[in-house]
Amino acid sequence: MEGLLREARKAYKKGLLKEAKLLFEKVIEITKGEYMEIYPDYIGLLLDLKEYEKAEKILKSIEKEIEKDGSVSLLNSFKRLKARLLREKGNFEEAKRLLKEILNHKGLDDEERGKVNFALAKIYFIEGDYDKAERCFTESEINFRGTSLIEEEGWATLWRAKIARIKGEWLRSNDILKILLREYKNISKLLYSNILLEKALLLFEEGKKEEALEIEKILEETLENLRAPRLKVEVRLRLSNPLSIDANEFRKVERRSFRILTYLPKEEKTLRGLALSWLAYVKGFYGEKKDSLNLYKLAERELLNSSYEEKGLHLFLKLLTLIEFKNKEKAEETLEILNDKKYPYFFRSLAILTMNFEKV
Repeated sequence: MEGLLREARKAYKKGLLKEAKLLFEKVIEITKGEYMEIYPDYIGLLLDLKEYEKAEKILKSIEKEIEKDGSVSLLNSFKRLKARLLREKGNFEEAKRLLKEILNHKGLDDEERGKVNFALAKIYFIEGDYDKAERCFTESEINFRGTSLIEEEGWATLWRAKIARIKGEWLRSNDILKILLREYKNISKLLYSNILLEKALLLFEEGKKEEALEIEKILEETLENLRAPRLKVEVRLRLSNPLSIDANEFRKVERRSFRILTYLPKEEKTLRGLALSWLAYVKGFYGEKKDSLNLYKLAERELLNSSYEEKGLHLFLKLLTLIEFKNKEKAEETLEILNDKKYPYFFRSLAILTMNFEKV
């Protein structure tokens, strides 16, 4: 049983989610569900797979037993998972309350404190409170340093690079990514792929299209040997930049977005929202006004609990479409929303430049 559990955890760490799920469920079957220590990994895996109903059902079924007989560490892991589920459902305040409750416990070890700070940082990030998010990511980096959680430290650093990019601090973001690209190439392919994605996004924002395409090529090669379908979809959606691809490729983007929507589960709201936004943008580009505006409405609903980064891309694409339709009033309303500093600097500045260009 221990060997099977090791294999399950190894598969999970590599990002082989479906394989890991089968192995975890085999262990649960063998132990008749009585081995409580398996549940943090298993429930975390279900949340990664967006199987929210199943995760919530298991959380409720083991709650009393964990509170009664579980160790402090197991109880904290349980609370973190509960907070993550709340976050995914958009209940940010309750999620933060639970996480802060864990942080107030005496005797919390560095690894657990790092995980809680990381979870708290992600909520602040979604809310657009980048200063608090960065402080918490920095805290988690410090907590992880010197522990066995080297990869987790790398993830925390990567999120700091992302925040710097979103705030328009491109030089700082580049400096952080340079270190990450050097240090994590051979530690975790999944983390390394995300670092490459962040680097490509940064280069596109800096206007370095050729360099960005080179990084994108390396990313595609890395993903070929990595079974991470969700990340592959995310790469397609995030790197389909209207400023980095030619108009003759828009039909390709349309077909790709439609294919993505046909197999993405309804729980994958953020990716579905981005795919709908791209579909709406292409429809608008080809003058299909009614379809385009309806798709933007659908996208907005899907992105309701997403971060300002995803909402920013959605609003920027919508603004371009409204300008195309000569709908000045709605375009100005969209620009006013997008002008909030919670949205990425790149989309805000481009939106203002585009509107000024239209006026000229």
